[in-house]
Formats: sequence, structure tokens, C-alpha cells
Amino acid sequence: MTSPSDNEKQPYNGFRAAREEIIARLKMPLGHTTFWLNMMIGVVGLGGVAIWIEAWHWWQSELSDPPLENLKLALATVFPAVMGGSAYELCLSKKVITRNIGWTALAVCFLSALYLLGFGHPSDQVAIRMGIICCLFSVVVWWIAKGRDETMRDEDADPDDAVGGLATRPLTSRPTKLKT
Repeated sequence: MTSPSDNEKQPYNGFRAAREEIIARLKMPLGHTTFWLNMMIGVVGLGGVAIWIEAWHWWQSELSDPPLENLKLALATVFPAVMGGSAYELCLSKKVITRNIGWTALAVCFLSALYLLGFGHPSDQVAIRMGIICCLFSVVVWWIAKGRDETMRDEDADPDDAVGGLATRPLTSRPTKLKT
């Protein structure tokens, strides 16, 4: 079997393009502490506060077999918030392939939430496992959504950016046009 020459144009493969986009978004923020701090404090810490509180209550329970209803509810309601918002952010992208990734993640989020909260009646163990998996997947979707975000990078900022430039530069507006 012969391999196609380099001059021959390969047909577009959306699955390959999606894989490459996801891999690029997963690799890009790896070395940036701003990204990691946002993820650990904002998404895992504060975003998952309901899970942490309910897990603590379950752990500290004096009952021999404490009920898991509150923990199941926390798991089933945290992941749609994180995953849904992040997936919707991908849906607003200018790139078609990124929008497709977002809509796929939204569909997974919606169907998983429906199963856990409404139409499915999983056992406690299945609900806890599925909730944990969905929460981890929601963090991955957040990661993909924020992977190309410039504000999540650690590049040094110019100290003059905060004040709009050099303080010795003349003002471009006239104070007489200001209304008080």
C-alpha cells in the first residue's frame, strides 16, 4: 500500500481537528500558575463547596450508615453548573470545531444531569460514582474552555498598563468636557 504524497491534500477530518483542538487547549496552560490557582481555588474549591460540606457532614456523622442523599444531590448539582457554563463558553467560540466540542459537552452534561436528578433512579453507589466522574469531567471541560484564555497566563504585565500608560504623557482629553 502506498502512502499519500505530501503534495496531495487530505480530506478534512472533523474528529482529528477536534482532537487536535482539545489537546492544544489541554497542553497550553500547563505551566501557568494563574490557571492552576483559578482552577484549584475557583472551580474545585469554591465551585465544589457544596460537595465539600456534604462530604464533611457525611464523614462526621455518628450514624453507622449515614444517608447519602445530600451528598448525591451536591454531586448532581455542582457538575452541571461548572460543565454547563464552560461548555456554553465553548459554544460561543468563533471556530466551528470548538462550538461542536461545546455542544457535545452540553449534551453530555444535560443527559447526565437528567439521569441523576430526574429520570434515572440509580443506586447510591452508582449515583456517587457517576457524580464524581461527572464532576471530574466538568473540570476537564472547564480546562478546555479556559485553555486558550489569555487571562489565565502568567505573562508579565507592563506596570504602566494599570494606569493607562506613562504618567508623564500628556492627557488626550480636555478636563472641560467632563460633566459632573
